Amino acid sequence: MVAALSDIHTLISALGPADQLIQIPLADAAKAAGVSRFLPCAAITVIPAGGIQHMRDQKEQVYNHIKKIYLPYTIVDVGWWYQIAFPRLPSGKIDYAVMLPNIHIAGDGNTPSALTDVRDIGRYVARIVADERTSNKYVLVYNELWTQNAIWDTLSRLSGEEVPKTYESAEFIEEQIAKLSGTGDIKLHGYEYKRSWGIRGDNTPEYAKFLGYLTSKELYPDFEFVGFEEYLKEVLAGSTHEIYPVRRAELLKQLAEKK
Repeated sequence: MVAALSDIHTLISALGPADQLIQIPLADAAKAAGVSRFLPCAAITVIPAGGIQHMRDQKEQVYNHIKKIYLPYTIVDVGWWYQIAFPRLPSGKIDYAVMLPNIHIAGDGNTPSALTDVRDIGRYVARIVADERTSNKYVLVYNELWTQNAIWDTLSRLSGEEVPKTYESAEFIEEQIAKLSGTGDIKLHGYEYKRSWGIRGDNTPEYAKFLGYLTSKELYPDFEFVGFEEYLKEVLAGSTHEIYPVRRAELLKQLAEKK
């Protein structure tokens, strides 16, 4: 790995959620090769370390190692994706674009959460890696803030279909996390995320700045993006694409087997 990285200025790690800790030897190789900046696999919502979301805590082990070996870095979190933020319609019209059935609303549905179009992430990162202001910093990139109730209401209005609202209380979500912890069940990720951005309200620029993040709004106020409502119109028109079709099929199969 050291030889492979010998002429690399910036190393961007893009790994699956289960592979976080293999970045520790990757960071060691980057340090030995003289890499000027390492972007580990962050790419989640804003979540504090320490027992809120176990994948975030694994990432923290990687971040701490990077700091320990004095390897220049940038941590980029991206909010919640447009592509997984909306529910299915009763008619099934937009099922082609739904990665997973998004049926239940966390808490009272009024907690704002930062959303980003997955198609914009690469564009944000291209600017971040060329920006000295982001060296050895945490950065939150996001397009807009939305509540779940607002998403459901907007999709109902645009589609002409009434999207039913069913709610999961904070108590129910905590019960599910306790029940699923240590089981390896993929549903655990979803409930931990809901606890963070849906109940606690972690995934906001205000909380990110409290944690010491820079935000894309202050760094790149000229960044042009498609708004979330316009994205929903694309979905309804059939002009967008499903993301991770193979992974989506695997997840749906696993969920079906567990029923």
